[in-house]
Amino acid sequence: NKPIRYKARFVARCFQQEGLEFIDTFAPVAHPVTIRTIVALAATNGWALKQSDVKTAYLNAELDEPIYLEPPAGLGVPQGKLWKLRRAVYGLGAAGRLWWKLFAQKNRDFGRDFGEGMQVVTDDECSYVVRRGDEILVIAIVVDDVLQVTNSEKLRLEWLEHMREFFTVSDDGDLNWYLGVNFVKQSNGDIIAKQEAYVDRCLERYGLTDAKPKSVPLPPK
Repeated sequence: NKPIRYKARFVARCFQQEGLEFIDTFAPVAHPVTIRTIVALAATNGWALKQSDVKTAYLNAELDEPIYLEPPAGLGVPQGKLWKLRRAVYGLGAAGRLWWKLFAQKNRDFGRDFGEGMQVVTDDECSYVVRRGDEILVIAIVVDDVLQVTNSEKLRLEWLEHMREFFTVSDDGDLNWYLGVNFVKQSNGDIIAKQEAYVDRCLERYGLTDAKPKSVPLPPK
């Protein structure tokens, strides 16, 4: 739960957009109940619980209408010239929606050679399930972080290879840190979700790192 690298990124200033192209500003975010259900599936059935990341996710999506951008200062672009964007750069109001549409389209195509392909889980359009005989793969996406639970590593790797035809997708192995929560698998198969790092940050913020813990905050009377 600490930075592993620092990077610079060119972004658009959404608050200065004009017109209607920034109305749909949502990005794909699976419901927290879905995330907990996937973790519970893994713990209950002893299935593998993996995580992946799509690199520069938004930049994969093409725009569905022309958008022009004023270049940042210092690049030597002549006065009065604009850039015509070809991709959904970070900061655009519609970037999250365009990325989600593209991911959903490519994701649903997986499995059509042996069945109906990836199917959306009821009531959560950011989670999907695919079956092949007794094999099953369930995924959930939160912007560009993809959680996977499966009883078939072969099926998961086939899905990963399919998605890599379109995107740069990492395979980060067993679930460890996800959305700021530390998931720890016990020897008996249980999975514990911890937020110790968040608690430590709160204690540091309010100057309580050296405070002595008490089971009861005030003397009972």
